[in-house]
Amino acid sequence: MEEIIVNQSLFKTFLNYVVKLINLVHTYIMSINDNSGIALSDKTLHFLVIGFTGAIILLIVHPIFKWLANRNKTIIVSWIYVFTVLVALTLFIEIGQDMTGTGNMELADIMAGLKGFFFISIIGIAIIKSYQFIKDVIRKKLVIKVERRNDENGEDNHENPSE
Repeated sequence: MEEIIVNQSLFKTFLNYVVKLINLVHTYIMSINDNSGIALSDKTLHFLVIGFTGAIILLIVHPIFKWLANRNKTIIVSWIYVFTVLVALTLFIEIGQDMTGTGNMELADIMAGLKGFFFISIIGIAIIKSYQFIKDVIRKKLVIKVERRNDENGEDNHENPSE
């Protein structure tokens, strides 16, 4: 229980810094909007700021995901996508509970859900890696047996480049 409180406190501190940073950026953008004479609407500002933020994130993330995909690490790309969806889903669930009165909106619930995903992911990865390891060991033993059998029968396993 104490670990959860420490993690929650750390997360709240981080969240406070993020909120303060967003507030500073928001205040700066609003002052530019108010003082420029353009007077863009709130919806237009959201359209522009989120649009440009998404484009910048995409420019950063795409090369990383492409690099991972080229190295056959697509599971990491998939995991990051699922994690992102789960963050949004758990937030929606908590907001929904608060709005409908069916539960309390708690950060601890979000963290518990995401910890569950981490835990189950680790178990799944361990199962997959164990299966791959066993499959590779069996495959290597079969190759060795075939090579020994060919050697015993006097068969040449190597191609002769002069033929």
